[in-house]
Amino acid sequence: MLFVVMVAIDLFMLFGPDTAKKLTARRFLPERFSNGDANNVSIEIESNFNYPVKAEIIDELPFVFQIRDNLFKRRLLPGKAEVINYQLTPVERGSYRFGVLNVFVTARLGLVSRRYCFGEEEDVK
Repeated sequence: MLFVVMVAIDLFMLFGPDTAKKLTARRFLPERFSNGDANNVSIEIESNFNYPVKAEIIDELPFVFQIRDNLFKRRLLPGKAEVINYQLTPVERGSYRFGVLNVFVTARLGLVSRRYCFGEEEDVK
């Protein structure tokens, strides 16, 4: 019975009223990638929950990079923005298609997770 109550509390914290707009995230890409050089990519994420949450951020990278472990874990504090920086090095010419930005959020108890999707597919030449 206690477990059911704990799951219900966790569900309410993540899926309760006005929680759909409690998280914002955005990816920043350069207009063009420089072939053979490390190019900076940034993700800005901000939590507007009233309590700290844990977030797992997965950026859908172009398949040509063959990166399958592009997972960033962060503890987000209320009202604070966090910036995640990483680099990609293209080795061939062409256009690179990025997918959406997926963020999985868990509340204090960590029994339930909620997925947020941000942005749209985006091309970088």
